[in-house]
Amino acid sequence: MKNTKQNQRNTSIDVYLEEYNALREEILLRMKERNAVGNYILLLISALIVAIWQIPGRIEQERTFIIFLLIIPVIFFFLALIYCWHDLMIASLGGYINQILRHKLIEVCQHEDRYIGMGKISPKTLSGMRKR
Repeated sequence: MKNTKQNQRNTSIDVYLEEYNALREEILLRMKERNAVGNYILLLISALIVAIWQIPGRIEQERTFIIFLLIIPVIFFFLALIYCWHDLMIASLGGYINQILRHKLIEVCQHEDRYIGMGKISPKTLSGMRKR
């Protein structure tokens, strides 16, 4: 009976840790995508500035500036939405890990240190998961 309970606890811990690892990987992927969107924004700003500097001989300076001001919001609105979407998803995934998954793991472990260092839970994984 005790062995069955121990096996269920070990299985629960393994499931929660796999969920944690999957969420962590998704957070890292979203951070990379968010950084890529930031790079696209910088690239587009640079391209627009260079393009506008090439135009002044053909169009008046004020008209060029107005064109620049009208193009920027249209292009960057969608990139800003994508950037904010990734930020919101990173925050919600981190909140799920902190508010739900952490408490489930603590409940299953019941503060037993025998899981730490035996390959089930590394001290690095639990460092941010203990109650304060």
